[in-house]
Amino acid sequence: MSLTIIENYDYPALIALFGMCKTIQYTYPKVDKYLQRIEKYNKLPLERRRYIVKNIIKSFFLLTLSYGMFQPVIWPAIRYNQWNNRLIHFAGALYTSNDVMGLVMVKNLPYSTKMHHMITTVLCLTCFGIDFQTSHLGKLMFVYTLSSSHAYLVNFYFDITSIYN
Repeated sequence: MSLTIIENYDYPALIALFGMCKTIQYTYPKVDKYLQRIEKYNKLPLERRRYIVKNIIKSFFLLTLSYGMFQPVIWPAIRYNQWNNRLIHFAGALYTSNDVMGLVMVKNLPYSTKMHHMITTVLCLTCFGIDFQTSHLGKLMFVYTLSSSHAYLVNFYFDITSIYN
């Protein structure tokens, strides 16, 4: 049995994931406090408010991922077929950290949302052991992750309109 996955696993990316989760945990009350300026927000049940906070934070993380990865990761992959494992693992941690914290911070998530968050977490932890330079499946996972991150505005729009309208 080969220990290649364990030997090549990107443990610093795992530490980055936990660090991002801690940052998000710290951010929840700050975003909540900011949104308390809105009267309609204050009338919502606690779990709905936490869900809104989760989606707003996720929107900003996905915005960062969508545009921040173009020059260092996407352009070299498209132009030169060079896939930077460290940055891709970091991008996976960035994408997934909000989903992990959604599972921890928001009680009574819809079933489909829980499943999405659990699946992205498992895939993220798996991707830390993938060499994206050689894995076609890994490349497809990254393209899917990056493409879905462009939906950041949808999360933001639905939650902002739900408290302003």
